[in-house]
Amino acid sequence: MATLNSSLADKWNDIKNKLKPVKKYVKKRAIKGDAVDELWVKYINKHELDLEVKRTGPGAYLFGTKKIIAKTVNDKLIVRVGGGSMGADDFIIQYGAMEIAKRDELNDRVQPLDSNTPTAGGRKSISTRDPQIGSSMKDIKSKLAD
Repeated sequence: MATLNSSLADKWNDIKNKLKPVKKYVKKRAIKGDAVDELWVKYINKHELDLEVKRTGPGAYLFGTKKIIAKTVNDKLIVRVGGGSMGADDFIIQYGAMEIAKRDELNDRVQPLDSNTPTAGGRKSISTRDPQIGSSMKDIKSKLAD
């Protein structure tokens, strides 16, 4: 029985080590005295949004890759979208998922440089081959020259 328990414990430890650790959400902080920023951070923390949101100016933010303008109307946060506007809750629900998917797709495309990567002048070089197109810049230039 003791050997069974120890083998199960070993298997459990192997499984735990292979699992990715869950990132704990870190609450964002608002700039004191800025009503728009305080409301915006309140909504982001409410949704525990795991997305980079940078304040670029008063009422202006970079929401993932999307530039947005926010303002308060009757103590509610309104975000400009296209030619209209929407509430912060609706905006975060609709566009938050899109921006997270965009970020994850970009992270999957970026491959870290390893020791097998060709070097140029002693420095690591990034391939000019676009995996989606399937041809390098040299191939494209030679086709254009023909």
